Amino acid sequence: MESGGSKTMRRLLAVPYGCARKGRAFQRLLLLVTVLASIFLASHQTQAEEAERDIFSELLTDKTVKTTLDGMLATLPSAQCAPGQACAPASPEEIATPPVSVEQARGAIRAGFISGLAEWCGLDWQGRVFQPLIDSYRNVDRLEPRIVTMLTLLHGYGQGQMVESMKTQQCSAAQRDSIDSLVSSVGDAR
Repeated sequence: MESGGSKTMRRLLAVPYGCARKGRAFQRLLLLVTVLASIFLASHQTQAEEAERDIFSELLTDKTVKTTLDGMLATLPSAQCAPGQACAPASPEEIATPPVSVEQARGAIRAGFISGLAEWCGLDWQGRVFQPLIDSYRNVDRLEPRIVTMLTLLHGYGQGQMVESMKTQQCSAAQRDSIDSLVSSVGDAR
């Protein structure tokens, strides 16, 4: 059974943030995610953390993160900022100067990539990556619900990208072990 989050991500992936003109960039990013994820998964386990850092830094350039952040702001009204309450559209001020920094956005997308790998291998991505991340945003960073929603959308985007890029491959036992270690290191870092 597909989770609500997965359905939402698949819908968002169908037309990346409703920006048809960015379709080629999306396809290039998806191809790059696939290639780099394959390289990461082929890495020896002792090199996993270093490989992960290199892969994600290549994928998540400032330009890519800013484009993704702009796209997220365009989809904000489709999200809920409070139970049963849709988010208001991004204000002109939020569009000009997003309330989420490039570094915050990069971290959320990176966590989404890791959640996507965990989901692909059947690991508990919700309990081990997503929920601790959201709890940290709410309780440690004390971010406003609207900003938490923005970061949640960015996480979901990263997760959806990774799930889409890996869907034609099977997660091996060695890959699962490597990803399990990566997921554990993410939990330790937060």
